[in-house]
Amino acid sequence: MLIVNDHPIDNETIETEYKRLMRLAARQMSPGDLEKKSSALRQQAREHAINRRLLLEEAVRRGIDIPESEVERFLLQAKQAEHLLDQARKKENIRESIRDACRVEKLIKSVIMAVPDPSDDEVLKYLAESQFIPPDKKNDPAFMQKVVEKTRKLVKNVCQNKALNEFIAKLRSAAVIREGG
Repeated sequence: MLIVNDHPIDNETIETEYKRLMRLAARQMSPGDLEKKSSALRQQAREHAINRRLLLEEAVRRGIDIPESEVERFLLQAKQAEHLLDQARKKENIRESIRDACRVEKLIKSVIMAVPDPSDDEVLKYLAESQFIPPDKKNDPAFMQKVVEKTRKLVKNVCQNKALNEFIAKLRSAAVIREGG
């Protein structure tokens, strides 16, 4: 068991996340490679559980509330999401699990939506460094316009991921995380 800011994360939560990661990895790896990555995936599951707890605490601290109607809508959609239901089933109150998941998602959206669109200079710099563009296409305006727009989305996504990782790192630096029993 882990304790994050006096909140327990039970081994079952980490194990459920580990199994989810293993299922995802099994789609892309051979059984031998999967076995080699097992330890790293277990650690990743642990880190995901810690990050989720910290994000939930921050969402509650910010007063992010989820109305019952949103929980109900999410519950209907979540019936198809096996990993969420696996986690929720072990809790006594499935609605509270869904409310927590919605709070975390709203917090994540608020963090990534605060990231501004990349400037033209940032996009062009990324394109210049990437060398993805064939030399014969560099002077084709229609092709370059499509490439610039797709690259703008890619750069924004990279910036959003960086912002979220920095936000989680800040939460982790202020958290008290320890093994518990």
